[in-house]
Amino acid sequence: MQLSDMTHKCVEIVNDSKIKVAEKGKSVIFLNPQRVEFKRIKVDNCLVKTGSRADWIISKTGGVSVIVELKGRDVGHAIEQLFATLTHIDCTDWLNYPTKLLVICAKYPSFDTKVARAQVRARKLGTTLKIVCRSLECSIDQI
Repeated sequence: MQLSDMTHKCVEIVNDSKIKVAEKGKSVIFLNPQRVEFKRIKVDNCLVKTGSRADWIISKTGGVSVIVELKGRDVGHAIEQLFATLTHIDCTDWLNYPTKLLVICAKYPSFDTKVARAQVRARKLGTTLKIVCRSLECSIDQI
């Protein structure tokens, strides 16, 4: 894929043993002991500047992609940002399939009807939605 100058600033190719994205005390770290190549793509205010969008796309070369939203408490809004990014024309070329959806938030209720409906919606689209409080460290394949 040919990168424009603007897109090039949004996409970082990394092969670190830990691939991290963080914001305001929330973070996700994807463990990469084999140092496989990943694309860390800044979506919010970089790849996509207007409309609803998530914060990051993390794509493992030849493997899964995860759309990540780092959020305070508005989990419902975070979920909508993930679904908007999943189908956004500027993002779809950067996604590998399967694509997973991940919200890292400050807190949310243990059962929330918005979350339950969103998980059903995600399954119908052939993906999964995971919500975690504060931080997560795992292999990208475990999402």
